[in-house]
Formats: sequence, structure tokens, C-alpha cells
Amino acid sequence: MPAVTESRLVTQEFTAELLGENTGQFVYRVHTDTRMTPDVVLDGAYTATPDPVPRRGTYVGQGLYILQLNVRMEHVGNKLIWLVTADAAKWPEGSKPEDAQEDDAGVFNNPLKRRCVWSMERSPEVIEVDVDAQGKPFLNSAGIPFDTKVVVERHLPVIVCEKNFATLEEIIEINEHENKVNLGQFRDYPQDRVQFKGAEASKPQFENGIEFYTATMRFICRTESWQPSLLNRGFAYLDKPKAQGGVLVPVTNADGSQAVEPVLLAADGTKLPEGANPTYSTFFLYPRKDFDDFTGDP
Repeated sequence: MPAVTESRLVTQEFTAELLGENTGQFVYRVHTDTRMTPDVVLDGAYTATPDPVPRRGTYVGQGLYILQLNVRMEHVGNKLIWLVTADAAKWPEGSKPEDAQEDDAGVFNNPLKRRCVWSMERSPEVIEVDVDAQGKPFLNSAGIPFDTKVVVERHLPVIVCEKNFATLEEIIEINEHENKVNLGQFRDYPQDRVQFKGAEASKPQFENGIEFYTATMRFICRTESWQPSLLNRGFAYLDKPKAQGGVLVPVTNADGSQAVEPVLLAADGTKLPEGANPTYSTFFLYPRKDFDDFTGDP
């Protein structure tokens, strides 16, 4: 049996006419599996996915309704493509269809119902390093670290999200989470790899009678955690675990002089045995936050 296989919204446009009244036009591309008459195509397109064509009388916001639907057939290769143009304007009889809802701001021309817009920027960062690109530590000819710090520059990806909000206060509230890191995965980054750098708000905007503000939110990303994990080492160690009454012993050279190199420590504060894997201590500098709370689509 002939069927409509897909309907997809491809363009939408609104224009303001005299007396401040808007008109609108939506164009849908409809695919069919065989040749059909326009009325059959239109009937199938009313329920086709992903974007059903609205029926005549459908309310699309700001006092506008679908008044007329035009169907035109095109050949694209071996496929039949139908273009359905839906014209929207004020209901001509001065009343509304029974199923219309005037308190509905409309799906097509409401800026508060639009999806988030995502993009990417880059941000430079200068970091201090202990080894070169081949893993060679910065030691002088006597095996002692140089007193000059070595730094490198790199660029971090910055995820940018633009989303419309009804009030400025909503964006101000979002900024209370500045410098927090992601709780759980955010986009393709695991927990603690993304830091929220704040949201900027546009001036008030007006579209189709709706006032809104566009928030531009930035999230700076790292391959390593924003929570620092420091190598467990020092110039003193416990002679036995603290729970057993251990006391600090300074690190010295064979001649009893103060050592210039720290020793690695075990998790219990004692000196780490030769050849053992180093231990690290993690510190939580940044609170965690689920960023999906304010970047989800309407």
C-alpha cells in the first residue's frame, strides 16, 4: 500500500505586515514510496515522522494559525519528493478553531522553545612541567633540579552553549555555579574534567511578542582532573605509621647534611621502599555540579 515514509521541516520564515500582524510560512520535504495524489500525500504527512505537517487550523503561536497547505512534487534521482508549504496567518473568521489553545506560545516561533546551540572555542593555559616531552627530568649536571621553573603553553577546549531564558534572574542564578566542575559525565568528558566558567547574558530581545535573554555559557575542559592529585613526597618521613606512634625523621645525605631531594612516601607517611609505585593525595578544590540542570533543551 502506498505510504508516506518521512516528513521533515526544512525552512520556516515569519514576516511582519502592516498593523504589526505577522504571517508565517513553513516548508516540509515529504518522502513517499510510490507516486500518489497530493491529497493522499498530505493526509499521510499529518502523522509522518520526524516532523508531522500541521493540519489546517493548527495554532502556531501569537494568534497565528495554519490557513493553507500547498503540495508540489519534485523528482530527485529515483525518489519522489513532495514539498508541502504551510501558510500561517490570523484566523480569517475572527475566531479560532475549537482545538486551538491561545495560551500556547507556539512551537515554531517561540524563542524559549528552541534547542541549545553548541560550539567550541580554545583557551591558552601556561603550566609548569617537571620533565620534557620525552620524559627527561630537568636536572643539572649534578643531578639537582634547576632553580628556574620550566613552563609550557597549551590550548584547552572550551565548550560554548547558547540558550534562551525568559528572565535575567535565571542567568544570574546560573552564575552561582561558576568554577564548579562536572558531576558525572558532561558531553564527552568524565567527572571533574570540565569547569563552568560562567554565563554572559545578552540585552533583552523581543521576537514574536516574546521577551527573552540569550545566555552564553562556557565550560573549559581538561584531559586531567581539575581536582589536583599531588605526588606524596617530602623532606621528612615517619619512622613508623602515625597510628603506631611514628615520629618525623628528616631526610639527610650519607654525611648527615640536609638532603636536596625529597623522598617518596607511602600512604601511611613512612618512607616508600625502593622501586615501589609512588602514591598520590587528591584534593577537592572545586564543588561538583550537574551541568545538565541548566544546559538541557526545553
